[in-house]
Amino acid sequence: GATPKTGPGETAAPEQVAKAAQREATDRLLPDKPFETQSWGKMDADVKLVAEKIQRPKQLPLEAFSTHLTLKDSVLRLEPVEFGMAGGRIVGHVALDGRQKPMKGDIRADVKGLQLGRMFPTSETMRDALGTFYGRTELKGSGQSLAQILGSSDGKASFVVEGGRVANL
Repeated sequence: GATPKTGPGETAAPEQVAKAAQREATDRLLPDKPFETQSWGKMDADVKLVAEKIQRPKQLPLEAFSTHLTLKDSVLRLEPVEFGMAGGRIVGHVALDGRQKPMKGDIRADVKGLQLGRMFPTSETMRDALGTFYGRTELKGSGQSLAQILGSSDGKASFVVEGGRVANL
């Protein structure tokens, strides 16, 4: 989970305060912590997770989450992985092959009906954004973290905004 809040009135151990400060100092959107794939071959997993309501920071318009995660022969799959977000959905299929060095990733996703005005709820600039966002992506990359895999990826992506208006960017 996330590090505990460390603001006024909150209690946190020194290492929790340091971890929270480190997280705030990073300017990365995508996680760059390496996956620890060396133990993936020692176990298999088949897990279904459904979160119909998510308690989250105001700046993150995530409303729901579900996935079917499998781990077999050092290959991790999320099929499907679904996020309810900003009034729409992101539905994806992810495969991470931990047998490869660097790890190979295959990511496919469809974006369906995200409301731009709800995507960035704390942004003054985006407050008046109108329109609905749709998209599709098919990417393949390699690396030991999600940031490395997506940063090295190649593939296709297409996005459309229907009825949109973005002002003051």
